[in-house]
Amino acid sequence: MMKEVESLNFPKDCVVNDRPFVTSRVNETSTLTIGGNGEDYLEGNILQTLSEVQDYVESIKQSWTKSGCSIILDTWTDEQGRQLMNFLVSCPEGTIYLKSCDISSRVLDLEALYLMLNEVIEELGAENVVQIIACSTIGWLWTAGEQFISKFRTGFWSVSASYCINLMLEKIELMDSIKPLLEKATTLKKFVLSLVNNEKFYRSNLRMLCSGIDSATTAFITLQEIVNKKDELEELFTSSLWKESVWATMEEGKQVAELVMDPSFWTSAMMVLNASWPLIRALNLIQMSDKPFTGYIYETMDKAKEAIQKALNNKKSQYMPFWEAIDDIWNNHLHSPLHAAGYFFNPDFFYSRDFYSDPEVAFGVLCCVVRIVHDENTKDRISLQLDKYRKAEGAFNDGCSINCRKKHPISWWSIYGRDCPELQSFAIRILSQTIEGPSAYGLKREMAERLLASEMDCEKDQLRELAFVHYNLQLKYLSQKVKKSENDSN
Repeated sequence: MMKEVESLNFPKDCVVNDRPFVTSRVNETSTLTIGGNGEDYLEGNILQTLSEVQDYVESIKQSWTKSGCSIILDTWTDEQGRQLMNFLVSCPEGTIYLKSCDISSRVLDLEALYLMLNEVIEELGAENVVQIIACSTIGWLWTAGEQFISKFRTGFWSVSASYCINLMLEKIELMDSIKPLLEKATTLKKFVLSLVNNEKFYRSNLRMLCSGIDSATTAFITLQEIVNKKDELEELFTSSLWKESVWATMEEGKQVAELVMDPSFWTSAMMVLNASWPLIRALNLIQMSDKPFTGYIYETMDKAKEAIQKALNNKKSQYMPFWEAIDDIWNNHLHSPLHAAGYFFNPDFFYSRDFYSDPEVAFGVLCCVVRIVHDENTKDRISLQLDKYRKAEGAFNDGCSINCRKKHPISWWSIYGRDCPELQSFAIRILSQTIEGPSAYGLKREMAERLLASEMDCEKDQLRELAFVHYNLQLKYLSQKVKKSENDSN
């Protein structure tokens, strides 16, 4: 069967080996005919590109000795009902694509799933793998996570932070005190959009009430847009143009106008926004971060909860339902001992007056020592060196000033952890892990679906190499874009 590899969607300014990515190379890859005989199926510069990508991937792997790595699971169901998975591997040097698998026959067999994950871990080197991050909590992923935690004693399991915060927002959206208000806001927005699209009622400033991204934040962003346009909306629904229009006589029009003029609606809207916005802000921080966020997620979630409490005037009856929604997802899906240890090893938090080492933080550090460090002598040295870190002795004292500790934790430990090499290595390994899932990379799944649909061994081998090139070039481009942004900011 003959196929063409098309629509690879390489960025136009993609960079390979620090030179502009040659347009002809993209064309050669995207028009390549699959199904040829022998080794001539890769023509022109494609073999060279494959070699370059392999070298790039190997260079990333070399950094795992220092930083460790996180396996990211991207799972989905295709149009044929197949359960498919892409394996990505993340570290500070960059994220790479490892392979794609059809796991349809394994999703109901926990032991088979565990063996598959264990094979990937062994392939990468068990000593390098610090954690696995699942893209969601749906179906078999939840049970697979529990199985993994119980059996794999040298690493951790977590779920994408963005996905989990979206789950928190979804739970809040469904609360009895919140859902009716958000539904009213959605109804108001739809009505206003249809109204101002009419030439008679055209308002350019109200046309800005446009649809947001389809996610758990959409309802809250809609509410924010409406609150921002409060004055314009009140002006519209008190105008003679509105009062004399046919829409003002309609039942829906009457209800919307009444809603806009109801002070209690705006009061409730502000309450909901004040209570939900800390989570949306946390989500934005995570998604916009160019560096590993493990050292920040614990504090970020605590600050979000504190902001919600303050926004609701410290009234326990009001803020506790929000806290319970957050804690349910945090405790059951998102939180990992790595996050507590990351908080402990972030000098900006540790040396601040607000640092609070509760039992969860202490347990997180201890759990990481047990799971990540396998040599008993190294564990003993880390225990001794922790005391120097706590007391800010030696080089730690040089780095505990406010200005110094504002560096990213990995950079800080690279500079000021020199007197305690075992603790330095341990802290950097923890702080180097991502908290994000596959959504951070925006990889399209068509190539993997095509690869896993092929039944001919020759064609499958060819597609496997093309998928390897395709995904890793995109990931390399993203990594270089991030590093360029970091250099520009410095």
